[in-house]
Amino acid sequence: MVNEQMGTILCFGDSITFGEGYNGGWCGYLKRWFEDMEEGNQVYNLGIPGQTSSELLARFEAETKARLRFKRSADSYTTIIAIGVNDAKYNGSISGQNALVSEDAFRSNALGLMREAKSFKQKVAFIGLAPVDESKTLVPSDVGTVLANERVARFNEIITECCKKDGLPFLDLNKIMLKRDYKMLLEDGLHPNAKGHRFIFTRVRAFMKKNDLLP
Repeated sequence: MVNEQMGTILCFGDSITFGEGYNGGWCGYLKRWFEDMEEGNQVYNLGIPGQTSSELLARFEAETKARLRFKRSADSYTTIIAIGVNDAKYNGSISGQNALVSEDAFRSNALGLMREAKSFKQKVAFIGLAPVDESKTLVPSDVGTVLANERVARFNEIITECCKKDGLPFLDLNKIMLKRDYKMLLEDGLHPNAKGHRFIFTRVRAFMKKNDLLP
């Protein structure tokens, strides 16, 4: 017998949400845990590697509508958004002129995502940016970008400010990981390893329980 009420979690983000190579990463852990709780529960991993906040904002409405299409009156939804790492990158070298996304543009996109998500009358929360291992991320990647923790922290602050302004729950992953030997949780200086994804999942699960975010 199918449960009369279905709970759905939409997880939007980039490669860290996507969890390539780790069976869905932290979002995969969330999927298995939440879907095992109740028949009919669903978790959608909507992370796309390399995406910026602008690209996420452009697809957000269509992706959400597609998954709300068969929503029944008793069903409930939660949207989790984790974005900003790609926005924080520099193109080739660290200078204000080479920033991929300006702070103002990122703030505008973050507020836009909040407006879009809240328009669907569902629970909404944001996850902050994880710190990086600069010994690896300050070396230009195969796409010619570099990433510094100072920039990551600034974009994390912008999301924090936006969430406070809109009254949305915010999981400060940056602050949490900096209190630990976080480099041991990273695969390549940027993306979490298996232990890192498990670490993020346990924090996301506790955060959702504490803030009544489970649908």
